Amino acid sequence: MLSVARYKRVLGIWVIIGLGFFSLSAQAEVETVETLTGEALHIRLVETAIHYDFFNQRCRGVRASANQSEVNRLFIQKYRLTLNNFIKKYITTDARDLRDRLKNALYRQVADMGGGQPARAQGLEATIKSDYRQLLERVDVSSWYPLID
Repeated sequence: MLSVARYKRVLGIWVIIGLGFFSLSAQAEVETVETLTGEALHIRLVETAIHYDFFNQRCRGVRASANQSEVNRLFIQKYRLTLNNFIKKYITTDARDLRDRLKNALYRQVADMGGGQPARAQGLEATIKSDYRQLLERVDVSSWYPLID
Protein backbone atom coordinates (compact mmCIF):
# COMPACT_ATOMS: atom_id res chain seq x y z
CA MET A 1 0.00 0.00 0.00
CA LEU A 2 1.30 3.43 -0.92
CA SER A 3 1.85 6.02 1.75
CA VAL A 4 -0.03 9.29 1.36
CA ALA A 5 3.14 11.21 0.48
CA ARG A 6 4.16 8.68 -2.16
CA TYR A 7 0.61 8.57 -3.53
CA LYS A 8 0.63 12.37 -3.92
CA ARG A 9 4.03 12.25 -5.61
CA VAL A 10 2.91 9.55 -8.08
CA LEU A 11 -0.34 11.40 -8.73
CA GLY A 12 1.58 14.64 -9.31
CA ILE A 13 3.85 12.94 -11.84
CA TRP A 14 0.86 11.56 -13.74
CA VAL A 15 -0.82 14.97 -13.74
CA ILE A 16 2.33 16.58 -15.16
CA ILE A 17 2.60 13.87 -17.83
CA GLY A 18 -1.09 14.30 -18.66
CA LEU A 19 -0.73 18.07 -18.94
CA GLY A 20 2.23 17.60 -21.25
CA PHE A 21 0.23 15.36 -23.57
CA PHE A 22 -2.72 17.74 -23.38
CA SER A 23 -0.63 20.77 -24.27
CA LEU A 24 0.93 18.93 -27.23
CA SER A 25 -2.49 17.89 -28.53
CA ALA A 26 -3.82 21.42 -27.95
CA GLN A 27 -0.92 22.87 -29.96
CA ALA A 28 -1.55 20.39 -32.78
CA GLU A 29 -5.24 21.31 -32.69
CA VAL A 30 -4.52 25.05 -32.94
CA GLU A 31 -2.22 24.48 -35.91
CA THR A 32 -4.94 22.47 -37.63
CA VAL A 33 -7.56 25.12 -36.89
CA GLU A 34 -5.33 27.80 -38.42
CA THR A 35 -4.80 25.88 -41.67
CA LEU A 36 -8.38 24.76 -42.37
CA THR A 37 -10.22 26.23 -45.34
CA GLY A 38 -13.53 25.84 -47.16
CA GLU A 39 -15.79 22.96 -46.29
CA ALA A 40 -13.40 21.53 -43.67
CA LEU A 41 -13.32 24.88 -41.86
CA HIS A 42 -17.11 25.02 -41.72
CA ILE A 43 -17.43 21.42 -40.57
CA ARG A 44 -14.88 22.02 -37.80
CA LEU A 45 -16.80 25.12 -36.68
CA VAL A 46 -20.04 23.14 -36.40
CA GLU A 47 -18.35 20.33 -34.46
CA THR A 48 -16.55 22.77 -32.16
CA ALA A 49 -19.76 24.71 -31.43
CA ILE A 50 -21.55 21.49 -30.50
CA HIS A 51 -18.54 20.38 -28.45
CA TYR A 52 -18.42 23.73 -26.61
CA ASP A 53 -22.14 23.64 -25.80
CA PHE A 54 -21.85 20.12 -24.39
CA PHE A 55 -18.83 21.19 -22.34
CA ASN A 56 -20.86 24.07 -20.89
CA GLN A 57 -23.72 21.70 -20.17
CA ARG A 58 -21.52 19.07 -18.50
CA CYS A 59 -19.06 21.26 -16.61
CA ARG A 60 -20.87 24.54 -16.04
CA GLY A 61 -24.52 23.51 -15.86
CA VAL A 62 -25.49 25.80 -18.75
CA ARG A 63 -28.27 24.11 -20.70
CA ALA A 64 -28.58 26.64 -23.54
CA SER A 65 -26.98 25.86 -26.88
CA ALA A 66 -25.71 29.40 -27.33
CA ASN A 67 -22.79 28.52 -29.60
CA GLN A 68 -24.86 26.35 -31.91
CA SER A 69 -27.40 29.17 -32.10
CA GLU A 70 -24.65 31.64 -32.99
CA VAL A 71 -23.41 29.38 -35.80
CA ASN A 72 -27.00 28.85 -36.95
CA ARG A 73 -27.54 32.63 -37.14
CA LEU A 74 -24.30 33.07 -39.09
CA PHE A 75 -25.22 30.31 -41.56
CA ILE A 76 -28.73 31.69 -42.05
CA GLN A 77 -27.48 35.25 -42.61
CA LYS A 78 -24.57 34.29 -44.82
CA TYR A 79 -25.83 31.21 -46.69
CA ARG A 80 -29.60 31.07 -46.09
CA LEU A 81 -28.94 27.62 -44.66
CA THR A 82 -29.75 26.29 -41.19
CA LEU A 83 -27.22 24.49 -39.06
CA ASN A 84 -29.21 21.25 -39.21
CA ASN A 85 -29.42 21.40 -43.00
CA PHE A 86 -25.66 22.00 -43.18
CA ILE A 87 -25.06 18.98 -40.94
CA LYS A 88 -27.35 16.80 -43.07
CA LYS A 89 -25.70 17.90 -46.32
CA TYR A 90 -22.01 17.94 -45.35
CA ILE A 91 -21.48 15.81 -42.24
CA THR A 92 -24.12 13.13 -41.71
CA THR A 93 -27.75 12.58 -42.59
CA ASP A 94 -28.67 12.28 -38.92
CA ALA A 95 -27.85 15.45 -36.96
CA ARG A 96 -28.81 13.75 -33.70
CA ASP A 97 -26.22 11.03 -34.32
CA LEU A 98 -23.48 13.64 -34.73
CA ARG A 99 -24.49 15.37 -31.51
CA ASP A 100 -24.57 12.05 -29.63
CA ARG A 101 -21.11 11.06 -30.90
CA LEU A 102 -19.60 14.43 -29.98
CA LYS A 103 -21.31 14.41 -26.59
CA ASN A 104 -20.02 10.93 -25.75
CA ALA A 105 -16.48 11.80 -26.86
CA LEU A 106 -16.46 14.99 -24.78
CA TYR A 107 -17.92 13.32 -21.69
CA ARG A 108 -15.31 10.56 -21.98
CA GLN A 109 -12.53 13.16 -22.28
CA VAL A 110 -13.83 15.10 -19.26
CA ALA A 111 -14.10 11.89 -17.23
CA ASP A 112 -10.53 10.96 -18.17
CA MET A 113 -9.41 14.38 -16.92
CA GLY A 114 -11.10 13.79 -13.56
CA GLY A 115 -14.38 15.68 -14.03
CA GLY A 116 -15.62 19.12 -15.00
CA GLN A 117 -13.60 21.30 -12.66
CA PRO A 118 -10.27 19.51 -13.21
CA ALA A 119 -10.88 19.67 -16.98
CA ARG A 120 -11.44 23.42 -16.72
CA ALA A 121 -8.34 23.78 -14.54
CA GLN A 122 -6.29 21.88 -17.15
CA GLY A 123 -7.38 24.32 -19.84
CA LEU A 124 -9.94 22.31 -21.79
CA GLU A 125 -12.53 25.08 -21.69
CA ALA A 126 -10.02 27.71 -22.77
CA THR A 127 -8.85 25.55 -25.68
CA ILE A 128 -12.38 24.86 -26.91
CA LYS A 129 -13.37 28.52 -26.52
CA SER A 130 -10.28 29.76 -28.35
CA ASP A 131 -10.78 27.32 -31.22
CA TYR A 132 -14.47 28.22 -31.45
CA ARG A 133 -13.83 31.98 -31.58
CA GLN A 134 -11.06 31.61 -34.13
CA LEU A 135 -13.15 29.31 -36.33
CA LEU A 136 -16.18 31.59 -36.10
CA GLU A 137 -14.13 34.60 -37.21
CA ARG A 138 -12.57 32.69 -40.10
CA VAL A 139 -15.91 31.32 -41.33
CA ASP A 140 -17.43 34.79 -41.15
CA VAL A 141 -14.89 36.10 -43.67
CA SER A 142 -14.58 32.89 -45.70
CA SER A 143 -15.34 33.03 -49.41
CA TRP A 144 -16.44 29.38 -49.54
CA TYR A 145 -20.13 28.87 -50.22
CA PRO A 146 -22.03 25.62 -49.54
CA LEU A 147 -23.76 24.13 -52.56
CA ILE A 148 -27.17 22.65 -51.89
CA ASP A 149 -28.71 20.48 -54.60
